[in-house]
Amino acid sequence: MPVVIGNYRQLIRLERPDPESGTEYIRVDEHVRAQITFNIQELPERHEPGRAYTAVGPYSVRTRYREDVRAEWRIVDEVSGKTLQVLSYGDRTGRREELWMVCQETQ
Repeated sequence: MPVVIGNYRQLIRLERPDPESGTEYIRVDEHVRAQITFNIQELPERHEPGRAYTAVGPYSVRTRYREDVRAEWRIVDEVSGKTLQVLSYGDRTGRREELWMVCQETQ
């Protein structure tokens, strides 16, 4: 079954690290259609004194399958400007239809 483009409602930019600078990123592809989902994490039932809790959690990003993405890449949401670091990626079905990435928001 082919992937329906209607599932991909966000536009992202894919960036890879610049090997010459070590700190900058190079744009690889712009205007890539994707679906970004915030993975809700359960907070503990009671607050532990001295411990910080944050609402920033991992994201799932789905896009059409591609072979060039790596874990050191990052994703920029072209509308919100939010930057996500790719933590892991893969083809869940093995059919080369969709690429799933797990990402963390960078500050």
